[in-house]
Amino acid sequence: MEATVLLKVLEETDRCTLSFDMDDFDFLWHTASAAFYWEERHEGRFEESMDDEPPTTVQKGWNMYWVDERISALIAYKIALSAGYKVYLLWDTGLNNWCLLTDYGAEAFEQIL
Repeated sequence: MEATVLLKVLEETDRCTLSFDMDDFDFLWHTASAAFYWEERHEGRFEESMDDEPPTTVQKGWNMYWVDERISALIAYKIALSAGYKVYLLWDTGLNNWCLLTDYGAEAFEQIL
């Protein structure tokens, strides 16, 4: 029923929809690393920018992805979230850049490790 209602609303307005997938997520990030968010030496470096806080214990297999602009960070966050990944949007005070902490492992990133 929700899809039908949404289609009806879209037909009656000038609104458009966009669709994204994880390939788009991969296009948005410029730097990636195995997650080091929980390392003691980086304590205080990252600020949470959404209402949810990242796990307080080390999460094996998690990664971090840096994106340049606020809109790219928000889109990447929404893409990963809607694809079912756990994701946290952070501000990296060390690099003055947006960072996504997530359980998603990009193929492109895994190939260079």
